[in-house]
Amino acid sequence: MTKELTRRDFLRGTAAGIGAVLLTQGDAFGAPDAPESAGAAGTTLAFSAETQAFFDRLLTPPDDARAGHYDDLINALVAAGVWARLDGFWLYAAADGGTSLANLISSRFRATENVTAGRPAFARDRGWAGTGINANIHTGFIPLTSEGHFAQNDACLFCWSLTAAPLRQMLMGIDGSDRTSLCPKWSDGKTYFALNSAASDAVRLDADSSGLWLVNRTAANELTLDHNGSQVAAASTPSAAYKAGPFNAPAGAHQVALCGIGAALTREQRAALHQACQTYLHAIGAL
Repeated sequence: MTKELTRRDFLRGTAAGIGAVLLTQGDAFGAPDAPESAGAAGTTLAFSAETQAFFDRLLTPPDDARAGHYDDLINALVAAGVWARLDGFWLYAAADGGTSLANLISSRFRATENVTAGRPAFARDRGWAGTGINANIHTGFIPLTSEGHFAQNDACLFCWSLTAAPLRQMLMGIDGSDRTSLCPKWSDGKTYFALNSAASDAVRLDADSSGLWLVNRTAANELTLDHNGSQVAAASTPSAAYKAGPFNAPAGAHQVALCGIGAALTREQRAALHQACQTYLHAIGAL
């Protein structure tokens, strides 16, 4: 009898004692010396349930190599407890524009292009870049109506920018709102951040605009900012009611590789999120 194992099981070495040993010989999805299956142990490889559910929603299935990268990313987020906290995760750095707009977490909140004035531009393996407030990407997540994990005093938003230069534009947030926004390295040299806040906070950092930025709210008066998996600022700005409108990312001209929204994450989960995203972006050549 052939036993079907997910790649998650395989990486844990549960395929009758093989798993990680065989993977060290090459990539299980395309390398010449990699096994096409764990046939020697009477097993075949499948994807985790979360990965397969995402693939089932795609019009264009990924090739083997890309499928493996998706599975590695998703499995890492599941293992860290991040996946269960998210309402939306949009991996713009994809093989094609249609796939890039799909929400990895669920069939809800498919992103769309805002072409009111011009249109955002897609680049394979790099994601989307807007031109300003009316040519960007709407994630489809609207706090006022989108029931999920995201809450006024329990929330996070994150975005990976591939743009290093300072821009006088918002990276991610809700149009016309300083209550929920992320603006790394504004033209004045400061980074502005807010999440369900009464007003935005600012901090001067040495970092450029690129990398993974994450705003996390864990209480009515507790807010933090992370850059590349490490906390770089904190604030006690009180929370405020949601603003209308969808989350946009990119909201300006930044090149955005990925973004996400959900409930607050622990320090360990934020570090794991950065590591998993960095691994994926390295694998496809975005970094």
